[in-house]
Amino acid sequence: MRSTRFWNGIVLILAGALLLALNQGWGNVASWSAIIADWWPVALIVLGLAVLLTGSGPSFGILLLMALVVFGSYVYSSLGAGFGHLRIGPPRGTARAEVFEEALPAGITASKVSVAFAGGRLSIEGVPEGLASGSLTYYEVKPAWSAVQKGTSLDLTISQGQGEVIPTGESGNDWRLSLTDKVPMDISIRAGATSARLDLRRVKLRTLDISCGAASLVLWFPEEPQMRASIKTGAASLELHVPAAVGLKINNANPLMNRSLENQGLQKSGNSYVSKDFGQAKSNLEIDLKTAVSSVKLYR
Repeated sequence: MRSTRFWNGIVLILAGALLLALNQGWGNVASWSAIIADWWPVALIVLGLAVLLTGSGPSFGILLLMALVVFGSYVYSSLGAGFGHLRIGPPRGTARAEVFEEALPAGITASKVSVAFAGGRLSIEGVPEGLASGSLTYYEVKPAWSAVQKGTSLDLTISQGQGEVIPTGESGNDWRLSLTDKVPMDISIRAGATSARLDLRRVKLRTLDISCGAASLVLWFPEEPQMRASIKTGAASLELHVPAAVGLKINNANPLMNRSLENQGLQKSGNSYVSKDFGQAKSNLEIDLKTAVSSVKLYR
């Protein structure tokens, strides 16, 4: 009985510490959810050792509470903000595909591309004849796209409606896009659990904004004068390919981030990693990373 009370007290202390951290702004729900979703097996190891050494462990009620916290954390970190309406499971029915092509009207000098993707695989590569083209493989909800011209700017939106399943395994959504290399571009991607390969080396990139749940991201950046990127994910594996001629600054508040950034010649300054030529190079890229548990690999 005494041992059970001890472990119940430990669990309650940890729960209180987590809530205090959130109240004090030490991380957020998304980051702590991703940490719990990745590291919960450690709790099983500790509980197993407790049973072996003391013959007792936490009560059933505490174990049930822990299970609910782990499950909720996994769901939250996997879905990503804004996709709470989606259900989890294998896709229903057979895969269907939509092919689209958007022209680039004369006089357009800039473009914004917004992608709202339920989850699955996403790739950007190649250069189309017009503004954009692509093949959108899906299951339950047909994707839609629209282009709106605002003066000399053309805004392209590609999205899925509510009700789409979060795909699992190799049978999920598979969107393959190509973007023009003729006009400067701002790109926004909002997604659930995603595996993405974004080759932007021929895109005239100005800004890149990615917000997703659990993710595996591989990004190739171009050499453009001034670029800014924001990457917000849950648990993630990030692979960043940045040309050596590009001055680079990576802002990151996560102390658990992979140290490979320092191994690529970047100097740590506060919560940032900065190359010596940042700000003086002809091409500069500043990246804001807001991730939970992540593996970050940088290639220059």
